[in-house]
Amino acid sequence: MAVSKNGGRILIIDDEESILFSLLTLLTREKYICDTANSGDAGLKKFRDNRFEYDLVITDLMMPGTDGMQVLKTIKELRPQTYVVMLTAHGNAENAVQAMKFGAYDYVSKPYENEKIKIIARHIFEKINLDRENVTLKHQLKGQHKLIGTSENMVLVREKISKVSGTDVTVLITGESGTGKELIAREIHQQSNRRFKNFVTLNCAAIPADLLENELFGHEKGAYTGAHSEQKGKFELADGGSLFLDEIGDMPMQIQAKVLRAIQEQIIERLGGTAPIKVNVRIIAATNKDLEEEIKKKNFREDLYYRLNVINIILPALRERRDDIILLIKHFISIFSEKLLRAEPKITSGALAMLSEYGWPGNVRQLQNTIERLLVLCDKTDIDEASILETADLKGIRSEQTPAAPIDMPFAALQNVRDSNGLAANISASTYCVEKIEQMSFYDAQKVVNDKFELDYITRALKRNGGNIKKTAESIGIDRSQLHTKIKNLRIDVDLIKEK
Repeated sequence: MAVSKNGGRILIIDDEESILFSLLTLLTREKYICDTANSGDAGLKKFRDNRFEYDLVITDLMMPGTDGMQVLKTIKELRPQTYVVMLTAHGNAENAVQAMKFGAYDYVSKPYENEKIKIIARHIFEKINLDRENVTLKHQLKGQHKLIGTSENMVLVREKISKVSGTDVTVLITGESGTGKELIAREIHQQSNRRFKNFVTLNCAAIPADLLENELFGHEKGAYTGAHSEQKGKFELADGGSLFLDEIGDMPMQIQAKVLRAIQEQIIERLGGTAPIKVNVRIIAATNKDLEEEIKKKNFREDLYYRLNVINIILPALRERRDDIILLIKHFISIFSEKLLRAEPKITSGALAMLSEYGWPGNVRQLQNTIERLLVLCDKTDIDEASILETADLKGIRSEQTPAAPIDMPFAALQNVRDSNGLAANISASTYCVEKIEQMSFYDAQKVVNDKFELDYITRALKRNGGNIKKTAESIGIDRSQLHTKIKNLRIDVDLIKEK
């Protein structure tokens, strides 16, 4: 669908060809995108096929078959936010009152004045744009499109989002499952000049391979058995807006070539179709897989990878941004308390510490689900450590967390220090004898201890495996993408390790 300069699309319904031509010419000159139908039935079919695209319908009242009043009622049932303007050569007060009762925006008698039609259309689209801005602002105030976090990792992510949002470059978001990749994609869309158009999502891993092409590109009537009418795919639905391809690392190879062409040329073809369809779509993709490794395995096209990876946003795991956990907990308590129509419960400092020190293998999604579960199941006024142990269903969580190691702890004791996931850490005493951690806050000290442990532990593991990242990840039991992120954040020189 072409994008209107005035930001709207109009459907004109009238059984008089001269009226259709006159209104089409008038409104097209005003830079609106217009479609026409010469009967009520034809207009309703076109509206049903494209109901999310028409912001305004201008319809004649008196038409053979389905009249304008029935068109009005049906449109308001299908999409109440669509504005409807009635035209009639048989104007009377009773018809006008009835039309307004059924939800018409205005009632215009024929012959109409061109200027009046232009003013009505302009006022409608000004109101539509204002309503959309209000909805966006409301969502932002509610935190629906707000990135929670002040940690260094999230500050860098937010800065990159700000830089890329004003462009149309493709963005590849990488990170573990549950880190919030779709939230980042939505944030990019909301900050872009495409924010008033559709943000369309498709999970490539959730659609069977034989149906994925149809979901992406749509089909023509009769393209295959059961294709009784034409259907638009995600690319067409996202025209003018953004298309988020989640879990793109799971996209079958046979589909990747067509997606590459669609991204490069902004042209698609429906299944069973022969005519190319021009689209204007911004692509944002995400994956929890290591696409470079998938390329080596012949599971992912190298040319598609480089086309997607113009800008790469690496989303850190929750355990790598522990400073944000308390902010997220309080945010989710506020959101779910409002959803459940209850007062916000207090959460004790012990409970906060317990949740902050947990490993969160499911990342932010797991934390969000945990807080919702606590608010639903916990009968107490306050959420305390006992509440978490009883209802949170977090494997391995402990009520008494291991304290940070003091700087003068002997080597024998240091060997028994455990990290936040309960894994024994075999490290040298010198690792912790740099910072005066007893002078820091608990969370600052904890970060120093964790960072130094990870640096030493991962460096040793890489040396044992000759700098081979895949073997190292397998030997220490973490994902390869996660290890890549840690190596980057800890500034470990893998090439130097390989040389040794």
